[in-house]
Amino acid sequence: MIEELKRILKNISGRVVALGFRTEKFEKILTVNTNITSFDTLNEISKKENKIFGKKKKLSIDKLRKKYGKKNIDVVIINSDAMTKYISYIIKETIYIGKKDLYIYGNKENNYEFLKKYKRYKIITEEMGYKDNSIIKLDISKSKVNRVKEKIYLVIDFFDKILEMIRELLTY
Repeated sequence: MIEELKRILKNISGRVVALGFRTEKFEKILTVNTNITSFDTLNEISKKENKIFGKKKKLSIDKLRKKYGKKNIDVVIINSDAMTKYISYIIKETIYIGKKDLYIYGNKENNYEFLKKYKRYKIITEEMGYKDNSIIKLDISKSKVNRVKEKIYLVIDFFDKILEMIRELLTY
């Protein structure tokens, strides 16, 4: 899977935002690829406004729209293992800021959870599977954002999470 990610990073171009992405393994490729105009990594996302401390960059989810603008980012890369707890917020924000492609990589179960929620926005998917991990490529160029639908999806996700917690309590 890491080799496939390296191949993807060699071929992308334009503005790139990576959420939960560790750049240590891929720094050589990122410096060689001259087609990338900007590459921002966000390791931690918080719902409250925080200051930047050291190397970890915390950014408010509400500020993503203001910082990047509508359909202004060419490629979005998401590590599903690191970003599962922010899933409902990340989906609506990445649809808003993303222009072309979105890559989700990590554990298959987490990736399918992301994919299930992204399918609401009428996207085209392509999957590359491995033993325990997978990479999913989503074409978000034709997806549209609607504030009312986003609020409805947020409420549905909230109740879905509550039902899942109740199911877990009943099974134990």
